[in-house]
Amino acid sequence: MYKKIDHLAIAVRNLEETLEAYKSLGFSSLGIASFPEIGIRQAFLAVGDSYIQLVESLDPQGPIAKFVEQKGEGLYLVAVTTDDLRSTLDEIKRNGGKVIGDDPDNLKKGGLVMIHPRSAKGVLIQLVDKENRVRDQAIQNAQK
Repeated sequence: MYKKIDHLAIAVRNLEETLEAYKSLGFSSLGIASFPEIGIRQAFLAVGDSYIQLVESLDPQGPIAKFVEQKGEGLYLVAVTTDDLRSTLDEIKRNGGKVIGDDPDNLKKGGLVMIHPRSAKGVLIQLVDKENRVRDQAIQNAQK
């Protein structure tokens, strides 16, 4: 079902300041990418075959901004790779778990799918299909 941790997302107030802090700790930056259509900017830090994603809100009312306002900067989500997204979703639901983004249209276009924090004791968990290359495209865009 779950194969590995794909990445960790950390919500931050100031992307450049946080990126410099992480670089001073020896992390290697893969670049920065803006996604105004979803209201965020991201920096990617290499960690073996995984990565850390620093996420800053471009929208003061967006989910990242609200998270930082309510909880402060810190771990926003854990993303895990699954070898079969559909069967993983079915098993989560069979066991009473709640998911976000599992509607057919979202799944068809490769949108984000999450385990609701209420089902994971307060942690937002993103499910990444091993065939999903959205994250790779985001990192490639950041490196340009």
